[in-house]
Amino acid sequence: MKINLLLLLGRVAPEKSVDLLIEAMQDIYSKNHQICLMIVGGGPQLEELQELTKELQLTHCVYFTGPKEADLVPSYYHVSDLFVSASITETQGLTFIEAMASGIPALARYDKNLEGVILDGRNGFFFEDKVDLTQKILELAQTDLSQLSMHAVEDAMQYSSENFYKKIMNTYRKALSKHHYCYKVVSMVPDKGKTYQVSFQFDNHQVMLTLSSQVIDRYGLSVGQVVDREELDALKDQEQVSRAYHLALKYLTYKDYTYAKMQKKLADKGDFDDIQIDMTMDILVQKNLIDDAEYTKNYFQRSIRLGLGMNKIIFNLKNNGVSPFVIDEFLANYSQDLEYDKAFEIVKKLYNENTNKPQYALIQNIKHKLFNKGFSQDVVERAINNFDFVFPEEHTKKLLTKEYERVYNRYKTRYDSHQLKSKIITFLVQKGYEYDDVVNIISELWEDPND
Repeated sequence: MKINLLLLLGRVAPEKSVDLLIEAMQDIYSKNHQICLMIVGGGPQLEELQELTKELQLTHCVYFTGPKEADLVPSYYHVSDLFVSASITETQGLTFIEAMASGIPALARYDKNLEGVILDGRNGFFFEDKVDLTQKILELAQTDLSQLSMHAVEDAMQYSSENFYKKIMNTYRKALSKHHYCYKVVSMVPDKGKTYQVSFQFDNHQVMLTLSSQVIDRYGLSVGQVVDREELDALKDQEQVSRAYHLALKYLTYKDYTYAKMQKKLADKGDFDDIQIDMTMDILVQKNLIDDAEYTKNYFQRSIRLGLGMNKIIFNLKNNGVSPFVIDEFLANYSQDLEYDKAFEIVKKLYNENTNKPQYALIQNIKHKLFNKGFSQDVVERAINNFDFVFPEEHTKKLLTKEYERVYNRYKTRYDSHQLKSKIITFLVQKGYEYDDVVNIISELWEDPND
């Protein structure tokens, strides 16, 4: 790709700094014949620079246009691809801004004064020395410059006359506001605790704030002192933060909160803006009153005691606004044996409390309850398989007999003999009894309802 480099001699580049660029062109052109340097302008050392160009045999790629009228300079911007300068005496960067406004990325030797103008890698690049400059130009010659050019134009617009006017007007307005809207401290009356009722007055307008002694000391408030509107707004924020903080303490006396839940609780109150809430949350975190990691640990322990499984616990924590990263960090040091022990304990409890379910029905019921409590399938299967379910034959037969008689008496008048037997078998098998046991009990107890 053909690259035209532009240098404005005299305006941004003193003649001595141009030597570096001409010497760099010797290495640049040797590696890429599509790159040329155009030097626009004049000065007392112009002839020396032209002589240096001849000595280095660069007249075929370094061009001198000589001095040009100001109204012609934009034309040279528009026929160029990159604007370069090795000067370290540019204090305002106006020429760089002109170049960027023409859609030309800028290359400049690093200068602190240009930090706000050239954004390295966005609208141009800084270079340190001749080697660095050579490398950057050769790389850019192989790069699509459209993004750099677009950003150069965008960034240059902030220095337009319209934006300059807006900034100046904003500065004037702030100065006028600060001058006209000043509030005087007219009284400071001790209130309950370590707070004061502080009264501010401007003309006939009075503002009353409840401020802590720490805030009063921090702002150095005293009767007769004058504060501007920005300071008064900051003091209002401090009052609101104090109110939000004490409200949060009240909430925390009843139960623990995650960061997200407390933030929402304060927001739902409707009295505080986002900044005031964020300031309050920072205080709560600093005082360890809100700690999602500690909340997660305590919630796990409490939930395991209550018989909840891992999946349910994690689901509830996420619903309470705990970050997945906090949960994962806790799980990394968490023993799943605790969850298994609790699941096994529940299996044992439900088994001991069982009075009317056969083996299959009881196991399915236990699995269902464990899954509902959030235990993982692996843990549920381990607990079920490791528990010694004992169902004495006589006990099972007693339950089956009782269930058979109940179903038989309920439906014997509704169906004929064949249908009734089929219905009873289906019903008892669905209840969890073994098919063979059902058939045997029917053969023992069957009475034909038609007899």
